Amino acid sequence: MRLRSEAGQETGLWVGYDRPDAAPQAEVTLRVEKVASRDLASQHPALSFLSVLDAPLSASLRGRIGADGAPGALGAALRIGPGALSPGRDEGAEALRFDGAEMALRFDPARDRIEFERISARGDLGRIEGSGTAWLREIEAGWPGALVAQLRLDEAALAAGAGLSGPVALREGHVDLRLHTAPFALDIGSLGATDAQSGARIEAQGRIAHTGEGWEAAIAASSARLPRDRLLAYWPPAFKPGIRGWIDSHVLEGGLRDLSATLRRAPGQKPQVALTHGFEAVSLRPLDGLPPITGASGYASLGGDRFSVTMTRGAAQAAQGGRVDLSGTSFTIPQLGPKNPQADIAIEAEGPVTAMLSLIDQPPFRFLQKAGKPVDLIEGRGRVHAHVALPLGAPVTPDDVDWSVAGTLRDATSSAIVPDRQVAAQELSVAIDAQALEVAGPVRIDGLPADVRFRQPLGPGAAEARLDGTVELSPRFLDTFGIALPDGTLNGEGRGTVAITLPKGAPPRVSLGTDLSGLGLSIPALGWTLARGTTGRLEIEGALGRTPRIDRIALDAGGCRRAARWPCGPAAGWNGPASRGCACRTGSTSGPTSSGGGRAKPWGSKSWAARSTCDAPDSARAEAAKAGRSASPWTGCA
Repeated sequence: MRLRSEAGQETGLWVGYDRPDAAPQAEVTLRVEKVASRDLASQHPALSFLSVLDAPLSASLRGRIGADGAPGALGAALRIGPGALSPGRDEGAEALRFDGAEMALRFDPARDRIEFERISARGDLGRIEGSGTAWLREIEAGWPGALVAQLRLDEAALAAGAGLSGPVALREGHVDLRLHTAPFALDIGSLGATDAQSGARIEAQGRIAHTGEGWEAAIAASSARLPRDRLLAYWPPAFKPGIRGWIDSHVLEGGLRDLSATLRRAPGQKPQVALTHGFEAVSLRPLDGLPPITGASGYASLGGDRFSVTMTRGAAQAAQGGRVDLSGTSFTIPQLGPKNPQADIAIEAEGPVTAMLSLIDQPPFRFLQKAGKPVDLIEGRGRVHAHVALPLGAPVTPDDVDWSVAGTLRDATSSAIVPDRQVAAQELSVAIDAQALEVAGPVRIDGLPADVRFRQPLGPGAAEARLDGTVELSPRFLDTFGIALPDGTLNGEGRGTVAITLPKGAPPRVSLGTDLSGLGLSIPALGWTLARGTTGRLEIEGALGRTPRIDRIALDAGGCRRAARWPCGPAAGWNGPASRGCACRTGSTSGPTSSGGGRAKPWGSKSWAARSTCDAPDSARAEAAKAGRSASPWTGCA
């Protein structure tokens, strides 16, 4: 016969009934076409689970009815048409739609057990094939309140767009569940499946339910290992697309381990997702333009609006200088909500100093290149902490990046800080930002002890570099810097302040000052001596380079106050308190070396001698020439 359902759809019904004489049970055969799933669910306890579906179906059923009218064993083949998984008729629930499904089952009333010989479903979300066993539970008046099932997932193919960014194929799956139909609640005790592409095992558990207000869910999933590409495939496209895009473009290869993801959803609220995982053997590029970090291991977390990655191991190969260990580096996006969110990178780096400087001299920054300095400005090893803050999701310019570096350099050497001089140190502090590179600490300049601070401004139009500090003053200082004062002029050991500026394209300028503490001075031509216990002031200005020179010298000590400018010209002179002048004249000299021998170079190409206005005795000049040295610039200036 043909009937019309409540929905106005015409259905077909065929019924067969057979009860042999004296048989305790009757056999019933039923075939229906295009009947509502909920209508069929009300006809037998073993079919009650169909009440959660809203779809037409056709079915062939063969069952038994006891003498008391109670339903007995049942076999059924179901073909379900297009419809939806919906928790109720009138609850206004969001529905999970499908194109069709097929089932073959057998029911054993003695055990309240259903054997699902075949389960097949398909739709826009994908398709699934499986089988399994279920038991009717919480039975009242012959009808179950719950269904407990153990199902085998033989094959599943989930399409991109089914809450996933890419297609997913699963095999060797299982699920243990409990289903309540009124109200709808699905408790997943255990779900496991193997990702067909990678072989990774995925486990999950949780609960999905529907209240009168809507869906609620609490699901946890985990995987011991999952390749990076598979994580991107499982990533829901609507969930934090910026983070997924960053992983896609910056994590180049590698695998995840100990992955754990949770989803919580309450009616009327946004889903809350949290993700944590470790990673190993990963290659990633935190910033465009920088070389990749390889062999990276660590852990990452995503929760709320915060995303963070901490690298416990990893290194980068610099374009010049070698490999830099970046273990301990972290990457954080503290607020994911805004467009182009801010990222904070805390870098822990250890390795060759040249390699570190090479890393910060990559495009788009090129700070050292713009300052005209090489990346091998300093050699040695360093351990530094760097902080970088920049926006994501848009092209980045140097002005968009806030960064700074601070740390320690060890066994450092440089022949570029002071040209033609070797600067060496056991340990130095270093600080770098977009404005300048600064290095400070105790050093030896060609073996001479000093305590200095070197500052190299960075960027286009940067000012000249500068070195300031204190240095040992002694005959060794004169020898080191090639200051050719007459023998015996300086003795003892003291400290002086030094400032060296390094203009581009010109010899370095040097300025030296000392209070003469610990030093002795002697001007034999004048018979003038300053004992070591006496202080005063000595200042020298000049230029370094292959041919050093003194441009100015000034002395104020022990009653002698004199100043002069070198190299001398007709206008140069010494000015004393008695308004008497001591001028100099040009000439040639062989330039004596200072005491201690060594590599002294004469400062300048002028010899000093007193003019007649100073009443300089010829005998003093003759004595000096006979001794193979220049006459003192102070000769005749008593």
